[in-house]
Amino acid sequence: MRPDTELAAVAELLRSPFDPVLVDGVRLRLQAALQGLPAGGSLSFTGLRRLLELTDGNLGMHLKVLVEAGYVEPTHSWRGRRRTTFYAPTAAGRAALERHVAALQAVISAAKAC
Repeated sequence: MRPDTELAAVAELLRSPFDPVLVDGVRLRLQAALQGLPAGGSLSFTGLRRLLELTDGNLGMHLKVLVEAGYVEPTHSWRGRRRTTFYAPTAAGRAALERHVAALQAVISAAKAC
């Protein structure tokens, strides 16, 4: 059996909070894809759909959640009569993903410590 101090450290790691918006795997992948862009970069709806192999409806639903949470910012541009929407991560979205990843890493560390 491990000493109480080691168990307390593991328990503390396991209490690391997950971001409720990013717990969903699709939203986590979306935020990670956008976070991997250089500063000021964005991806179109079609680019995200192809990259993550999602349907329009599924992608649209998850992007709506990320936009409402303030993690992603949409911008619109026009090519002739056709509107294209681009998505970029916000500072809040970048910070949320970093905290969520840290919480995931804490759980992994706790599993290794057991």
